[in-house]
Amino acid sequence: MGLNSIFIFGESNNNEIIRNLIKDNEHGLRILKSENNLVEDNTISGSLRCDIRIEPGFYNILFSPIISSENERNHTRGKA
Repeated sequence: MGLNSIFIFGESNNNEIIRNLIKDNEHGLRILKSENNLVEDNTISGSLRCDIRIEPGFYNILFSPIISSENERNHTRGKA
């Protein structure tokens, strides 16, 4: 099973920017960027939810797919 690089650009609860290059051998997704806990990728048309848990000395990152249509995503993003 091949590994693809994943670049995570997110924010922790204290607004600290987290940048980390990790491997994901389960999904093989290449992450491009994240906004407000949503992660865009270039391998599927949907989005991934990125849950980041900060602990002293380390942090856990959990990805889960968000299944939605293009219209739903555009409508949600259009809200102020």
